[in-house]
Amino acid sequence: MAESKGGQKSDGRAWVRAIVSVVVCVVLLGAAGGAVYVIQTTEPEAESEAATRKTAALVETIQAESGTYRPRLRALGVVEPARDIVLSPRVSGQIVSVEDGFVPGGLVEAGQALLAIDPVDFERMLTMRISEMEQAQATLAIEEGRQAAARLEFELLGEDVDPANRDLVLRVPQIKTARAQLRAAEAAVEQARLDL
Repeated sequence: MAESKGGQKSDGRAWVRAIVSVVVCVVLLGAAGGAVYVIQTTEPEAESEAATRKTAALVETIQAESGTYRPRLRALGVVEPARDIVLSPRVSGQIVSVEDGFVPGGLVEAGQALLAIDPVDFERMLTMRISEMEQAQATLAIEEGRQAAARLEFELLGEDVDPANRDLVLRVPQIKTARAQLRAAEAAVEQARLDL
């Protein structure tokens, strides 16, 4: 009989295990079904909005007036000039005034002075060049006087001299040098006037 009791115990346990397995499966299936139901009933729905407004936008009206206006446009981008200009002065010096429109993007009229250089140095240079020209004129006048005196002495002596020595006696090279110095001094005066 001991055997039959042990056999019933193992059969009873098998039934309990089978029932527990079935209950656990039913509980899991119920939980999964409940989760699917909750997900299906709580998902958000897309709502479509009308493309047009149902109310009119408020606007303000004013009476138009005729006139000349400069529009202000605000935009992003790179502004490129139609022409690039490189300015370089003929002379260098200290700048004493700048035109108000002479800034990047500014407008200036044709022929308008953009910068003014201090003229004091150039006025002094012109005065010096005029002085040098007057000295060259005086030197030429002195050489012409010496040449006239040399010619008179040469004629009084009445000697025959070869042409190379004759030019030296009559001071021809000195006259040429004095005239060249005068031309250089006159050119320096014109350059100083141009610089000024």
